[in-house]
This record gives sequence, C-alpha cells and structure tokens, in this order.
Amino acid sequence: MNRTLLGLLKLHKLGSLLSFVDSVEESQNGIVLRCRNELLARMLQERFAEQINDVRERLGIEVQFVYPKAKEVVFRESFDNFFYGKENEFTVAALRSVAIGGGFLSAVFLVAEAGMGKTHLLKATANLASFTGRKAVYLTAGKIMEKLVGSYRNGGTPDFSSLKDAEVVLIDDVHTLKGRTFALEFLARLMDRASSTGRVVVMASEMGPKSFRKPKAFRNRLMSNLVLRIHPYPKLIRKRILHSRLRLQGINLPPEYEEYVVDKVHNPRALIGVAVRVRAHIDVYGSLPDFGTFKDLIADLVNDDGVDVLSLFGVRDTRRKGANLYLAVYAMRLVGFGVMDIAERVGCSRASVYNYIKRAKEILKNDPDRASEFNGKLKLIRKDLL
Repeated sequence: MNRTLLGLLKLHKLGSLLSFVDSVEESQNGIVLRCRNELLARMLQERFAEQINDVRERLGIEVQFVYPKAKEVVFRESFDNFFYGKENEFTVAALRSVAIGGGFLSAVFLVAEAGMGKTHLLKATANLASFTGRKAVYLTAGKIMEKLVGSYRNGGTPDFSSLKDAEVVLIDDVHTLKGRTFALEFLARLMDRASSTGRVVVMASEMGPKSFRKPKAFRNRLMSNLVLRIHPYPKLIRKRILHSRLRLQGINLPPEYEEYVVDKVHNPRALIGVAVRVRAHIDVYGSLPDFGTFKDLIADLVNDDGVDVLSLFGVRDTRRKGANLYLAVYAMRLVGFGVMDIAERVGCSRASVYNYIKRAKEILKNDPDRASEFNGKLKLIRKDLL
C-alpha cells in the first residue's frame, strides 16, 4: 500500500490498532483492515472508535473492517444462555478465550459432576469458535470408542477425518474412558498433535485428572495443561436457572414452591426437571399440584447429599481459601466423606485436604463460639444423612 498513507497511520494514535489485524490494504477512499474473525473486528471498532473518527475527519481516510464469513452455528447452547456467578467466571472466560483463539492453550480439561453444565459449555465453545470463523468439532468419548473398537475389529484404521482441519476439538464424557487405556492414549496423542499445530483440545469429565492413573501419558499431559472446574451454584444462580426454565414452560410457581426448589435442588439439570414435571402435571390435571404433591413430584431431584456442606458453610468459590472452606472440608471428613472424594469436590490435592483439616482444628480450638456453631451445623448434616 501507499507508504505515505501507511506512515500517516503509524504516526497517528490509530497506529496501535494495526498490530491486531492480519493485513492492511488500500481501498479507493481509505484502508481495509483484514481481521481474523467478526468478533475481533467488532472489538477493535468499539475500542478504537474515537481514533477511527479522528482519522476520517482530519485525514479524510475511511477505515473498513473485513473478516471471513462465520460458519453456521450448530448448537442452541451459548455463553449467553449459560447462567453463572463469580464462582465460575474464570472457567467461562477461559473457554471464551479458547473459542476466539486467544492465548496459547493446547488442551483444556473441564471437570464437574453430572448435570452441572459441562456439555452446555462445550457446545457454547463450539458455537463461538464457529462464529469467529474457526472450525470446531464436538464429539463424545463414546463416539471415539466406537471408531477405535470398530477399526480394531475390522483390521483397518479408525476414521477421524472430521478432525483433520479442526482448530478446536471438543470431547465430552471423557470419564467413560477410564480403564480404556488405548482410548486415553489416543487422546494423549491428540493433545500432542494439537500442541505442535497450534490447535486446542477441550475435554469434559465427571472425574478429575488424578482419577486417571493409567496410562501415565494421558494423566501427565493433563497435569501440564489447564484444568477448569464448574463450582457449585449459589442460590441466586439456581433461582435464575429455575425462572428461565419456568418461563419456557409457561409456568408461574408460587413463592413457597420456588423457595423450596432453590433450597433443596442444587443441580442445574434437576432444576430443568422440576419445570418439566410441573408442566406435565398441569397438562394432565389442568392445575398446579398442591404443595405436598409438588414435593413428592420432585422428591428424587432433591440434592442426593442432603445438605450442601459447602453452601452451608458459606463457601461460594473453592478457589478462595479461608476459614469457611477449612471448616467445610473438616465437616465432610467427619460425616464420612473420603479424602479423595473431598479433593475432587473442592478441586485440590489429598495433601491439601489434610492441611485444611489441620487448620480447621486450630480454628475450632482457638474460637469457642465458632466451635459451637460448627457443632450445630455438623448435627444438621448428620441428621440429614440418616
């Protein structure tokens, strides 16, 4: 392009924008900035709006952004319809970054219990990646097993041609591959390939990396990459999820019903189940169930562990260490939770669990009032487990 024009832009404040674009081309009445994707173009237009207007008014140079056409959105799940609070901000932000190609990640391992939203986040990542012009492929661990076993039986080579040009590969239900050494070795090789080609593999599992003892190749690669967790949802977020699903079903629940649900039902998938069951009752009987019938209707959706120990002790984000977390861990241990189970729930090592328990004992020893409050909560948990 014209050296004088390019020189003017570099001298102007707009020059700092040029480092974010793939190329700068001269048009009939200005310049064309070619961006990697639509999302980046929008961000740059917003961030440099003042400088772009200044260039247009003072220098008479029009600034135009172009980008590759976005691929078709496949899933209805998106980051916009995923409800979360501060406890899951980092997890969502990291997956957004993966989708738009930010950072230098080659593998991400997402851990959460069933029904917490792992599949939703994987598909949201696939959609955003497609929107930004990148090829994303979503598949389940079961599909990988099917291809690997089928090729072994037929004496051929597994067909993973769909992954050939994928910039983002998303694999769901990886926990189902535990003990399937050959399948996990395949995932280890996939992570290696992603690392060497600038791509990224995102996996979701109900079990953390430490649960995969064999093969070591798979576990070791997870240790050197990013592990994300979906932390328990606070009451406010559970209420937002419930309201969203009730609106979709055209249901208005009385406040007493809603309060019971958000107190007793902690899993997002179970909250969806509440709306579905109430809708079914209305369709059959023509009215809302009375409160007693309502409780029976959703009885199996109530939190399986009874009292949510972390919520009971005011723990909203297990990444934030403090007295409440230490006491919650100690309480879980006293009512029979295994050390490994606690480590998985809290997202820490076994050594950290023992350390938290030690700190909890010191807190209770030095603070009689807190010890009394702790014993009261402990009785509540034990009563609920009976």
